[in-house]
Amino acid sequence: MTACRRLALVISSLGPGGAERVLSTMANHWSARGVDVTLLTLAAAGSDFYPLHSRVARVALGIAAASSGAISAVAPNVARVLALRRALIAASPDVVISFGDRTNLSVALAVVTTRIPLIVAERSDPREQRLGTVLESMRRVLYRNAAVVVQTESVRRWAAKILRCAALHVIPNPVAVEGPRETSAPRAKRVVSVGRLTPEKGHDLLLRAFASIAGRDPDWRLCIAGDGPQRESLERMSADLGIRGAVDFLGTQKAIEALLLQAGMFVLPSRYEGFPNALIEAMAHGAAVIAFDCPSGPAEIVKDGIDGLLVPAGDVSALASAMGFLMADARKREELGAAAQAIARRFAVETVMQRWEEVLAASYARRAAA
Repeated sequence: MTACRRLALVISSLGPGGAERVLSTMANHWSARGVDVTLLTLAAAGSDFYPLHSRVARVALGIAAASSGAISAVAPNVARVLALRRALIAASPDVVISFGDRTNLSVALAVVTTRIPLIVAERSDPREQRLGTVLESMRRVLYRNAAVVVQTESVRRWAAKILRCAALHVIPNPVAVEGPRETSAPRAKRVVSVGRLTPEKGHDLLLRAFASIAGRDPDWRLCIAGDGPQRESLERMSADLGIRGAVDFLGTQKAIEALLLQAGMFVLPSRYEGFPNALIEAMAHGAAVIAFDCPSGPAEIVKDGIDGLLVPAGDVSALASAMGFLMADARKREELGAAAQAIARRFAVETVMQRWEEVLAASYARRAAA
């Protein structure tokens, strides 16, 4: 149990994304243990996707706005920062936790002079998802009095060189699956991928890889769960590759458990990641997984050849080869899937939340000592 009795958690929205799911899990965990949690979003509540514990105080500011450039991302958002400041002061938290690069900057500005301890969490890979010169300079200044949480050791090394923060911590995402999972239903000949349909998620690479091996066993299908701006172009691409009849674009799925339990294999084709929730959930559900060894996350999750397969980042030929190998070897799929379920213990909610509570305690103690 954290020593903090009141927490404020801030994120852009509670839409269907990995960071949103993690923050919802954290809010629910602490609320269930008697902590007063206020969860604030810049977006309106109409975009909420994940359920919250009844004790969570939900504050939807409805002030989210698209940014057209570096200056418009923060400065004209004086109204946004002031609204955040008023909401945070009203919540009177012992500590604030903020998720997401641009949101972190707004929150850091909002708590200036308040003496509220701030923890900022980088949710993607800042080496790949650049903010631009102005905002990255602002980050270096605004993070000086904050504790910074990153998800992988490789990003920690980057942050240690670039940022001068109050403290730096590595905390992976939790997986809320009570493994091992048992199901009497046989796994289907389905290659499953889950993720927002955006360029960094690499579904175009997955389509190309699948197209090169689909003819080996026509019973296999590719199932892509998720939505986003690339959906139409990916559907056209699948038609151009001659595999449209073997690809299912499932859209956003409220619950993916059944899909993961039926998956013959799960593929993460991302160009870069922060810490891929879908990958650890697939492993926890006993799916044989293949992932590009992209920055960052997969290499710190998958033990290559033991509980999954890693292939060189962006190498479509290598991905197709790994997929073809597992398509042809049911026993290997079973072995990898069985070993993968240990991930549910490695990243169990209780284990990960204990690390968050240590960061909370340290941040609260720094304020008390100031």
